[in-house]
Amino acid sequence: MMKPYPSLPPHSGLCCDSRHVKPGNVFFALNGSKNNGLDYVGAAIHSGAAHIVMDQNAAGTDAAKDAAKLELLQSQFPHIGFTIVGNARAAFAFYAAQTYPVKPSFIAAVTGTNGKSSTVHFCREIWGLLGRPSASIGTMGIITQNQVFDFKLTTPDALMLHENLQNLARQKIDHVAIEASSIGIDQHRLDFLPIRAAGFTNLTQDHLDYHGDMNAYRAAKLKLFSELLDPMGTAVINADTPEFETIQTICRTRKIRCWGYGSRGADLKILNRRPLLTGQDVIVEIFGHPYEFSLPLIGEFQLSNMLCTIGIILSEERFKIEDILAVIPSISAVPGRLQKIPGTPDDRAVFVDYAHTPDGLETVLRNVRDHQSQQQISQQISQQNGRILCVFGCGGDRDKTKRPIMGGIAARLSDHVYVTDDNPRSEDPATIRAEIIRGIKGKNFSNCPTRREAIYQAVTDLKPNDILIIAGKGHERGQIFADHVDDFDDSEVAHAAITEVFSP
Repeated sequence: MMKPYPSLPPHSGLCCDSRHVKPGNVFFALNGSKNNGLDYVGAAIHSGAAHIVMDQNAAGTDAAKDAAKLELLQSQFPHIGFTIVGNARAAFAFYAAQTYPVKPSFIAAVTGTNGKSSTVHFCREIWGLLGRPSASIGTMGIITQNQVFDFKLTTPDALMLHENLQNLARQKIDHVAIEASSIGIDQHRLDFLPIRAAGFTNLTQDHLDYHGDMNAYRAAKLKLFSELLDPMGTAVINADTPEFETIQTICRTRKIRCWGYGSRGADLKILNRRPLLTGQDVIVEIFGHPYEFSLPLIGEFQLSNMLCTIGIILSEERFKIEDILAVIPSISAVPGRLQKIPGTPDDRAVFVDYAHTPDGLETVLRNVRDHQSQQQISQQISQQNGRILCVFGCGGDRDKTKRPIMGGIAARLSDHVYVTDDNPRSEDPATIRAEIIRGIKGKNFSNCPTRREAIYQAVTDLKPNDILIIAGKGHERGQIFADHVDDFDDSEVAHAAITEVFSP
């Protein structure tokens, strides 16, 4: 097979950030949504870059201006070689794969607006319980049975990804599940990976600040199946989503095995579920045979994520269905994903969840309401139904259109909403809250200027049979403002509030 890119000259390593260039590095001048890679070439060379790889049209907007910049750089640094390629990001992934060629034997990737973190977490835990050394890579970092390595991207850059996969393989970790974000896919971070199974959870509004519209967002997700999944691999698709038939057609065209899961799944189908205080008892049909098991998590969406996980694990044809189902009751909840915070009286509950999109928030609130109602019916609780309280905000410098939408969802599905700050970043927090409140039609909300104040007030307001959802930040341990980052963990603040309010 012909190499898609030319060989690089001898070098000390690859780098795509001019601030981190070391002497002898090859610097990749990658374009961002707002930045022209050419603007950082001079700084990279001054830091010791020995060779530059860049796009044929650096920013794709003003070819003549970029050509003039390149000509000036070449005249200023005649000793530096320049390799011009059609797509520098794809080239970066190719050279990263060449630099770190060793990989775990089984790599799965999961895409979707919501559910990625839960699914890769479940994969890692079940593989481990079945005796296979495993890891997950995503929003919460690289997690193995022995360590956690944190980073700030859902899908790390191509060099970091290939390097860490090689490190995992050399630690004898042979099974890895990766969150495949739409931005990561669009920026070629997963290119040249041997992906043997790919999961699709759902598609709802998110990242429109990057993609521009839902069509571009959808197209990025679908590349996992049309371009990245190994032709001998397996696609595991949520059959309850509008995208199912499209992905099924893509797989049929590429002659890739495709399994559907969910309420309408032909291969992994939900038949029945009974909510419990500690989770749910479920009956599913897998490849035509019924099975029963207990899932120690609440919400139908978590059962859906688990079916995606089961499909991914079965796709390798190494494990028996019965063995997989036997270990599911032993899995743990994902930090920040409907994570129950201890310390409340038994008739009240507080959960922290990462829901930060309209669909994510609606799914969590609907599932908690349904779980609360079904539990009261099954236990013949005669008291008046409890309330659903919700603390949430929206991030700054992100898609603004979802703010009033999420405000409307929270107010409609909660009895009271505490509108507060998420990560304001460079935006005015009060302005973000006002945009959320604009979507609320009634008066069942409070405008809380600080997140800590909102959580304490909501915990104080808890009455018997109430459930509080603290949404948006999940596992995050900081709150980002324009000029600083505060230490802030929703679960820790909630636990402190519960201790203060309910301790004798």
